[in-house]
Amino acid sequence: MAFDTVCLRAMIAELTPILEGAKIDKIQQPTQDTLLFSLRTYEGNRKLLLNTGAAGPRIQLTRASFENPAQPPMFCMFLRKYLLGARITGVSQPGGDRIVALELACTDELGDASRRVLQAELMGRYSNLMLLDSDGRIMDCLRRVDADMSPVRQILPGLFYRLPALQDKFTLEASDEETVRSCLAAADGNMAADKYLLAHFAWLSPVICRELVWRVCGFTNVSMSELDRDDLAARIIKLREDVLEGRFKPTMLTETRRDASGREQQVCVDYSFMPLLQFGTARANTTAESFSGLLDDFYAAKEAAQHMQQKTQGVRKVVSSAHSKLAKKLAVQRQELSTAADREAEKRLGDLIMANIWKLSRGMKSAVVQDFTDPECPEVEIPLDVRWTPQQNAQRHYKQYTRLKHAEEMLTKMIADGEQELAYLESVLEELTRCESTAELAEIRTELWQNGYASQKWATGSTKKQKDKPLPPLEFTSSAGMTILVGRNNRQNEQLSLKTASRSDIWCHAQKIHGSHVILVCEGREPDDRSLTEACALAAFYSSASASDNVPVDYCQARYVKKQPDGKTGMVLYTNYYTAYVTPAKPQSQV
Repeated sequence: MAFDTVCLRAMIAELTPILEGAKIDKIQQPTQDTLLFSLRTYEGNRKLLLNTGAAGPRIQLTRASFENPAQPPMFCMFLRKYLLGARITGVSQPGGDRIVALELACTDELGDASRRVLQAELMGRYSNLMLLDSDGRIMDCLRRVDADMSPVRQILPGLFYRLPALQDKFTLEASDEETVRSCLAAADGNMAADKYLLAHFAWLSPVICRELVWRVCGFTNVSMSELDRDDLAARIIKLREDVLEGRFKPTMLTETRRDASGREQQVCVDYSFMPLLQFGTARANTTAESFSGLLDDFYAAKEAAQHMQQKTQGVRKVVSSAHSKLAKKLAVQRQELSTAADREAEKRLGDLIMANIWKLSRGMKSAVVQDFTDPECPEVEIPLDVRWTPQQNAQRHYKQYTRLKHAEEMLTKMIADGEQELAYLESVLEELTRCESTAELAEIRTELWQNGYASQKWATGSTKKQKDKPLPPLEFTSSAGMTILVGRNNRQNEQLSLKTASRSDIWCHAQKIHGSHVILVCEGREPDDRSLTEACALAAFYSSASASDNVPVDYCQARYVKKQPDGKTGMVLYTNYYTAYVTPAKPQSQV
């Protein structure tokens, strides 16, 4: 559900005792829509998140970590200039709408005390964030709205801030008992009950309207004439009292879904300030300790995946384009190879012409000869070019035979190289699905440049050689205390397998599928079975078969792993290996 007015009211009630008096120590803008404020409060250091994205606008305290861009955006720099060191003196919800105002005690350019307000409108795709001065004038905003974008309400630096126009609905404060009962009594009986509530009460979201109707009659799809209006009015009045008195129950809704391998898992699908019973057994209600903790659980993994998907989109497009072109090229080459397989027919025609040359002459359009290559010696008709002598016609077939023979040799090699390159590009696409940080993405871009798929400027943003600190591989500790290293990409795979690993270390890789190279560091010891199983399970987890239950993983000593001749980055050959069938799993202990 959307972060509605009641959820915002509940969040403000939770934040107020924590934020009042807090000092702003640091301001960051990890993404275009997200502001992160590091606060020093009476209860310790906290992080306040303000998100103005269309998918999840909200305000909350967060425990999540964010990766920041190398160069802070201009709006972030602006807020740092005016708000670093400021203290939060109040948190409010102007107009009872989806708006939150942080009142701030600051100092101006001359060092004098001043008052400013950080105003966040959390309204879906119309969300915005602006800093107001003590007179209510907009100093700057995250998204500027001019007259062409909205002739009714502009949001620009220098203009006085005006609250959005109120809808012709009853607010929370105006929805007293008399108003609610008179409103329901005057309702059109043919109108859907949930639609009527949504059209007349500004503080009720669509899912809460359906929940109230369901609690009255056990259904959500009913008209106003089909339910008890007095019962509905009583439930609305009771809900209003709970909201005004701050009786909230932060609730997460989960449902059971099956992943690609058919395994069941619990997925967070919605949240609310109260339990939602309308879904029956299809969705489970789980009460959280706080709204901030609930929103962390709901948005953390979802937004991180969406953010990385957006960041990898450009790289994915380059790789997918190269993959598509190469696949088409291979299809043409395979077609040409199948044609070259008929070369013996050309040699046979040349031999037949030469065997019967004594009865052929120039200018003949065809020749009927006996096919001595067939045991029954049938007569066959061979077309001839009237411009050439019989000897020249035979030589034409011999030349075509030689050309097809050489073509088969070249095409066989080209197809083998193309299939190897196609496998490499598929491995890069698999890497992109596992990419978790900007640093990992930068390494993949560099790898593509070094393999000739992109320019240096595209990969590094510059034509100059840059010596960036290499990203370390993922490091885990087995239950027996042994170190397990996992390559994040092809460059790290090659480094781990051919340079980092000692000869006696154990090398693991999912069999015949794309994935990470995994090294079980033995340090001269014999690895225990539990550590070896965990290393193999990691190799399965960091592969394209991570959703499967029983994945074959090859393992051998690192001394038997060699660089594939003329192979792309990360491609190796290995011998003296064993195969284990494991379920993909990630150890609990990560360094």
